Formats: sequence, structure tokens, C-alpha cells
Amino acid sequence: MHTLGVVIMMTADCQKYFTLKYQKGLIREGLFKYIRHPNYLGEIMLYASYAMIVQHWIPWAILAWVWIGVFLVNILQKEASMSRYKNGKNIKGRVACLFQNRFRFSSKKAQRN
Repeated sequence: MHTLGVVIMMTADCQKYFTLKYQKGLIREGLFKYIRHPNYLGEIMLYASYAMIVQHWIPWAILAWVWIGVFLVNILQKEASMSRYKNGKNIKGRVACLFQNRFRFSSKKAQRN
């Protein structure tokens, strides 16, 4: 989990740097095609791996406080900032925030049943 988190974080940083160097706006390919905030996902995985090693509830409580108090606040600010782009609302409907939902049911399937 630790290594995967670092890889996701570094890949997102590199992709963001090189894409925004040549093209301004929202990134819609690579990791950002599937997850709107891959940097936060990588950091969450990284820190969660340390808490798993310790196997105690205190690190999880501290992480929950940081994730809610810092990460969630920053994610909500980024979400509000994304809505100013012309495709921002469209991306919110298509791309998962942190975790891809593989069991998403479309409204068409629900209407057929």
C-alpha cells in the first residue's frame, strides 16, 4: 500500500507538471481520467500504511483528524474551484473523487428493472 501510494502521488505530480506546462485548464487524461484527486489518494494510502504497521487506534484517530480537517477541506475548495471551468461540472459527474466506484448503477438500468 505504501509503495502504491507513493507511485500514485509521484505519477500525479509528474502528470500535472508536464500537462500544465503545455496546456492550461483541467487535466482529463491519465490518472485524472479515473480520479479527480490522485495526489490525496496517494497520500491517504501512504499514511494509512504507517498506521497499519503500528496496529493501534491512536494513529487512525490522528489520521482521521488530518484527513477530515485538512484533506477534506482542501478537496472541497478544489471542487469549488473546478466548477469555474466549462467542463468542471461534467467531470464531477463522470470521474470519482478519490475512489472509483465499480458498482455504480446507471439510471437506465434502474428504469429497465
